[in-house]
Amino acid sequence: MTSYSDRQQAQLQKFLDWVKTEGGVEGPTQLKTLFKPHQLSRMDWLKANAAGYTLEVGCSYGAVLAYMGGHVGIDIVPMNIELARVLSPDLEFHVGDARKLPFADRTFQTVAIPDTLEHLDFPEGVRLAIQEACRVSWQRVLITMPDGATDSEDATSFKHRFLLDEPTLAELLQMFPPGGKTTVERTKEFVLIRYDLEADV
Repeated sequence: MTSYSDRQQAQLQKFLDWVKTEGGVEGPTQLKTLFKPHQLSRMDWLKANAAGYTLEVGCSYGAVLAYMGGHVGIDIVPMNIELARVLSPDLEFHVGDARKLPFADRTFQTVAIPDTLEHLDFPEGVRLAIQEACRVSWQRVLITMPDGATDSEDATSFKHRFLLDEPTLAELLQMFPPGGKTTVERTKEFVLIRYDLEADV
């Protein structure tokens, strides 16, 4: 069983307080947030690493999916998907859960999970989401998460259930299937993870 540090406990309490007072319902990400330089750097990495038919898990209203040139988005909040369909009518959107994706095995070349896993319970919810992403991809999974080794606003948002500190990152990387290749990079305030299902890709 995962034992949480004081910082992890404080982060979880911040999240639980938000759920108690606000209900835990997330609306779309503010545009001003996406256009901060470190956010653009993260989205540029997604765009550069996505290949072929691409799914975004946790797509909100589809801004990141459109930016990275993706094709299909899924989000658990119906309001977000309604807005996404209005803003990007040429893209495909679904309401659904990252932990149980409604797609067949090996449907997508790339599955992106940008800034979504920190909203799930750790470790089980994160493990299920990674397993599902690997199941529906035939080549690549891309993950971005706020760097939990810092106390930045991006990392410690009250909407996040946990921090991606070094022990948590090590545990997360063990959740990928054996036989693939995992690459970890960092930009300002973000951890960027690329998992190729075949190690020689």
